[in-house]
Amino acid sequence: MLENVWLLVRGASLRQRPFRFLHAADLNISQPLNGLGDVPAHLLPRVVDAPRVAAERVFAAAITAQVDFVILSGNLLNPYQTGPWGPVFLVDQFEKLNAAKIPVFWATGKSDAAERLPTELELPPNVTVFPVSHVESSVFEKDGFSIAKILGVSRSSEHRKIRPGEFTPDNSGLFTIAVAVGKVNPSRLKNRGIDYWALGGNPVRHTSYGQFILAQMDEKKHEQSKSPTKFSSQESLKKTQNKDASDKKDSEIFSPIDLKRVREELSRSSIVHYPGVTLARNFDDNGHYGATLAEVDEFGQIQMSLVPTSPVRFVNEQVRVESTANLERLKEELRDRLISHRSLQDRYDLFVRWTVDGSQELETKLRRDAIVTPISDELRREFGTTEPFSWVVEIAPTLSENLPPEYYDQETILGDYLRKLRRYQMGEAHTPSLERYLPKDSPIFPQPESESLEIKSDKKSEKTFDLDEYAEPLLRSDTKKQEDILREASLLGVELLGFHESDELAQVTETKDFKESKRKVSHNPNVNVKYKK
Repeated sequence: MLENVWLLVRGASLRQRPFRFLHAADLNISQPLNGLGDVPAHLLPRVVDAPRVAAERVFAAAITAQVDFVILSGNLLNPYQTGPWGPVFLVDQFEKLNAAKIPVFWATGKSDAAERLPTELELPPNVTVFPVSHVESSVFEKDGFSIAKILGVSRSSEHRKIRPGEFTPDNSGLFTIAVAVGKVNPSRLKNRGIDYWALGGNPVRHTSYGQFILAQMDEKKHEQSKSPTKFSSQESLKKTQNKDASDKKDSEIFSPIDLKRVREELSRSSIVHYPGVTLARNFDDNGHYGATLAEVDEFGQIQMSLVPTSPVRFVNEQVRVESTANLERLKEELRDRLISHRSLQDRYDLFVRWTVDGSQELETKLRRDAIVTPISDELRREFGTTEPFSWVVEIAPTLSENLPPEYYDQETILGDYLRKLRRYQMGEAHTPSLERYLPKDSPIFPQPESESLEIKSDKKSEKTFDLDEYAEPLLRSDTKKQEDILREASLLGVELLGFHESDELAQVTETKDFKESKRKVSHNPNVNVKYKK
């Protein structure tokens, strides 16, 4: 899927030579896929190679599109995690671009900071790495003509904020691109005179441009017309760009001074763009990921399109089923869904997870009796053994929000266990720290070969390791995941410690909260499977 964004950034009277470039960031070739459980042997190579394949597709796309240059906005790899193959792989990709006569402008980020790269690493002559200490300027030339001014600064392994004042646009009106890594409020960059901010460090694809003035224009139109319908920013943009069709209508609301100010704001407005990560890594990443192809025409208009690069996609769906008697029909429905997904697959493998919502009795049977295992096994054999692969990772029950209150009041091991978990769920106790249970010589704590990994303490000279970089992603989850884990732990405790309670739980009358969760599921647009007893 391509997204097209058009923006007038210069006056129509100012012409230049057209050019195109590829903007990518956050390749993170050292970060693997996760959340897949036990991966079968025939899929394991594809899972392991996914970060490398996604990166290769970025550089191959630049060559295929015949871009004039490539911009890389940081976090391409972590040499401490990849080992020698990471830098060698990157140089190999740069060499391919060099053979195609495509320059590379690289602002390093936190993970690929220059001090982390091997000193013996020799980059090809087509690669420009921006310094950390100051913003450096380069002018890209084509056929003897100056085409664009590219300003850039790298980020060290320590935090360095983006300082907009350090980026100075070209005085002659040359198209100016700023390259940096980090998060910044787009409003601070709007009127700096930079045409395109090529940023990295944000995993989510995001573009900001001229929104402030267009929002003001929409609001005034809405107030004047007293209509309940607001014009979108894109509609306003088209109207301000089309004199014949739009000025007549706008002139009824805006004064000539207002319209002139709008056009001036749009002509000075900057595009602030994060291309996002190039690879989907787990079920939280359920969109399209890749690089950005930017094409600048003779009037300075930029057309931006997404170039998909992820060799895998994740689909997380919810299915409604009322009883175990409908499991055969459930299998057919899931099969139809996989057929539909496969018809859309293009150069990527698919990993699917379904959550089955139903009665309390059904949920207990799904957890305890594994009655959907034959369904997942059959679907895996049919769709997970031929390319492109569609692999069913899990068919799991929805986790109930609440257990009966009497379970928590018991003076038993189960009661003590549930009360402790409830304290975690309600935020009355801190989630226990697990770091001390991990062996220091495990892969999570790789032994550093460089002093740059060490953190010197003022009190002791002992070596410590950067948990934020190595272990934190494994030890910390977002709030939603923590809640799910604690609910699952509660249900597991009932089944293992409760003797009679697990059977009673299957027959317990549905609580108000559970009924409410069912009602929400039934109105969920992703839920279109409803079976009745």
